Amino acid sequence: MAGLEDWATEELRRKAEDQMRMWRLYQFGLADDVGTRYFPQGSSRGGGDNEMTGEARFQPAAPSDASALVLSWLDLEVRIPLS
Repeated sequence: MAGLEDWATEELRRKAEDQMRMWRLYQFGLADDVGTRYFPQGSSRGGGDNEMTGEARFQPAAPSDASALVLSWLDLEVRIPLS
């Protein structure tokens, strides 16, 4: 970051690293029991000091022969039966 003082460069770097860590909190994965490949199709998020909320959208829709979805977030996986 040419032209910036060292303290300003370090502050911008710290803010960017903090933002990257926060983005990780909003990354979700989706799978099913028949191997469908799901693609993220947008998301929204928000929150305050003691809360966070959000949604994630995926495509395609689950095929009719899938019996469960698996939503993953960080190291957590949640199985969601479809029938």
